[in-house]
Amino acid sequence: MEGNARIWFTPKQKAELWERWKNGQCVADIARALERRNKSGVYRVLALNGGIAPAKSSGDQSPCSRQKMRDRSARPARANS
Repeated sequence: MEGNARIWFTPKQKAELWERWKNGQCVADIARALERRNKSGVYRVLALNGGIAPAKSSGDQSPCSRQKMRDRSARPARANS
């Protein structure tokens, strides 16, 4: 009996997976491109996120863009009249 150890996707592979999914490739084609034996691992990653690529974390942003986001959130909301 073969071992059933799960092989995880690297961050680079996940990025490629989401890019291919966004471009309309099917799960089987993505699995082949990532050299996976079957498509269940690809399907699992997609299903965990509802088929929507997760937002990049604030750690992926530059310090300048994080500061802009903080500045925007610190502004008081305008009252609608």
